[in-house]
Amino acid sequence: MRLIPVYHTIRTAEYAARESIESRGFHVARITERQSGRRIPFQLIAWNGEGRLIFIKLRSFRGRNTPQAIHDEIRNLTLIRRTGEYPGEIQYWIFENLYWKRYQIYVGGALCIREECDATF
Repeated sequence: MRLIPVYHTIRTAEYAARESIESRGFHVARITERQSGRRIPFQLIAWNGEGRLIFIKLRSFRGRNTPQAIHDEIRNLTLIRRTGEYPGEIQYWIFENLYWKRYQIYVGGALCIREECDATF
């Protein structure tokens, strides 16, 4: 797990996430929740010069972080992954207890990225 400074809202947590991924050599842009009347499920999109593209869904500790809520969100992201509508990777980042727990979303579920999580869904 990676320790980050104390943040109190999803917006400030979003800046921490941007800083974290930019430190890994990515460019990052914020995605608004709605585009052309359609809800976009991601807050950030990141890319690097090697062609890697990542769509990132964030959740802050102020959100409803029950295991069921997190499971439901991962299930929804898995369904999005299956559509193939978004090229590249889909990741789900949860800010909790001063750390990011990051999950890689696959068509069959989600796996922790390195040792940053203690559960799979």
